[in-house]
Amino acid sequence: MQKIELTNTKQSKQITNVRNRIEKQGWTIINEVAREFNGKPTWNINDDIPNLIYSWSIQRNTIYQPIWIDFIAWYDYITYETHVKNCSHCMIRDTKIQLDFNKDKSLQNYTKKEAWKAKVTRFMNELNKIEKEKEKEKEI
Repeated sequence: MQKIELTNTKQSKQITNVRNRIEKQGWTIINEVAREFNGKPTWNINDDIPNLIYSWSIQRNTIYQPIWIDFIAWYDYITYETHVKNCSHCMIRDTKIQLDFNKDKSLQNYTKKEAWKAKVTRFMNELNKIEKEKEKEKEI
């Protein structure tokens, strides 16, 4: 599997940090899917998530179905253009759990950097909770 090139996004350090935390906790990214845009990406009213730019399928225990994490880009509400190089957040598919990103350069501020670390920890706790709930369901 080839990793998706994230160095062109304004949040590349944060996304790399999320990847490292996921892998450190025993999750494996088993699939990465980049959304293909035909020409200039634009917002489409019929699209469920018009600004989805790529996704990771992750799994820690093979007896459970993989969990998908979707990465969402900013889009302009006036022009309806998706800003592919500016990822606003990631979210665990089919849940309301999301992790909001800042621009990497804003993390030079100590307070914002500490707040970022706390947000990642909360996101990881919620991700792990999903698997624990699956374990409980299997026991029943």
